[in-house]
Amino acid sequence: EKAKQILEEAGFIDKDGDGFREDQEGKKIDLTTLVYSGNPIRIRTAELISEALNEVGIKNAVKAMDSTTVDSLMWPDFDVSKGRDYDLGVWS
Repeated sequence: EKAKQILEEAGFIDKDGDGFREDQEGKKIDLTTLVYSGNPIRIRTAELISEALNEVGIKNAVKAMDSTTVDSLMWPDFDVSKGRDYDLGVWS
């Protein structure tokens, strides 16, 4: 409940009643968490984090992919200046 209160006070409110919050400009918060498909512990951890985010109204989906695909999205050519194509990632 405290997380929901903090989000509301910061202006992240479910304006359209679908259970997920929008930012101050009305844009939906819609995240994706990338995780290596070969690691069930990481997948389950990502799922638990996703469930917690969804419960407070932040839409989050988990995508489990092979390590080559995940790495190419997180670290394009291992050059951080090229930007990244993900919202959240799980490592241990």
